Amino acid sequence: MHPQRTGHPRRGSVLLLVLGTLFVLSLLVNSFLNHVEAEVLYQDQQQPPADLELEWQSYGELTRAVLSEFKNWDKGLFSPKQGWGDPIAFASFPRRKDLEIRIEIQDETGKLPCLKSYESWHRAWIAQWVRDWSAERKVQESWKAMLEGQPVPMKKNPGGFGLEKEKVFLRTLEALRSVDAFSPVFFHEKGWGNETWGAFKAPLSPVSIGPINVNTAENLRELIAQKQGWDPKALADFFQRKDTFHMGNVAPFFRDQGDLRKHGFQLKDTALVGYQCQILQVAITLKRGDLEWMKSFWLKADDIPGESSLGMEADAL
Repeated sequence: MHPQRTGHPRRGSVLLLVLGTLFVLSLLVNSFLNHVEAEVLYQDQQQPPADLELEWQSYGELTRAVLSEFKNWDKGLFSPKQGWGDPIAFASFPRRKDLEIRIEIQDETGKLPCLKSYESWHRAWIAQWVRDWSAERKVQESWKAMLEGQPVPMKKNPGGFGLEKEKVFLRTLEALRSVDAFSPVFFHEKGWGNETWGAFKAPLSPVSIGPINVNTAENLRELIAQKQGWDPKALADFFQRKDTFHMGNVAPFFRDQGDLRKHGFQLKDTALVGYQCQILQVAITLKRGDLEWMKSFWLKADDIPGESSLGMEADAL
């Protein structure tokens, strides 16, 4: 008589099924926790602690007050060399010992706007960086087409299919990575910009702001001198002078056309070259321990009060 089956294999199968289910669930839970952790880290980067947000707002108001003070005192904003480049140092604003603060103010007016009215400037700027004549011609043609809102040939995709024409507007300079004419000149095979690309795009701005501020256009002064018929060395020497503004002498920046003429520079076209800051980008970086957070905002010079407001706003911080 055969012994009766006890059913242990069935219980073993059930046990394996349960263990397998737990294993799968553990993978899902681990994946979920990793996703939550990444999401929390992302939120932490986007949403700083409340005290840092308040600090950022305080230093933003301080920056506005300092710019207002200089605008009132010197009848305009011309260059950081006036003294507003470091608002914290100028205002002697106390800092928290556990907090590192960095304020960077960039004059967007000191860049070359991507506008059709600057087409000859664009051609000269492109020619400076594209050495091969054939490549330069293709880049120039693509640039003009983009300015006019026409489609341009795009870079071949990894599958090797033919080029397709799309519209690429200059307000998105990074989109030039996909443009056929620009790709071999300014980018590596995987799309990373090379050193030439960094230097090429540095003085370009998608903002329509009118005249280029010669006082802050460090990367464009040679081109400005060329277009205005000025001696480039004389222009460079002017801005390399030691700043003796606080001693009552002339500082190394221009305030008006009379100031330009006094130093031997005749401004031919006031619509293309100027001497005032019009749009400023203020970037405030706060660092506490391992936590670093940066946020920026834009300021129009016309919106900055022209009367002294430093004392009032500093007291309010």
